[in-house]
Amino acid sequence: MPDISVVTDSACDLMPDFEQARDIRVVPLTIRFGGQEFDAISAKEFWDLHGVRFPFRCRSTRNPAFLG
Repeated sequence: MPDISVVTDSACDLMPDFEQARDIRVVPLTIRFGGQEFDAISAKEFWDLHGVRFPFRCRSTRNPAFLG
């Protein structure tokens, strides 16, 4: 057993093969939204609850106004 372990919750965005290859432990995260409770929920389901379209439209570069 290693002296150090990496642990994350089930809301992380890691691929299962990545978790397994690096022996990353994933613990369940319960999400409460309004009167509902979710033990396992996808990112799409989470954002659908908030009325946000998924996947997000992302920029490939930062806004030049934010560059120092």
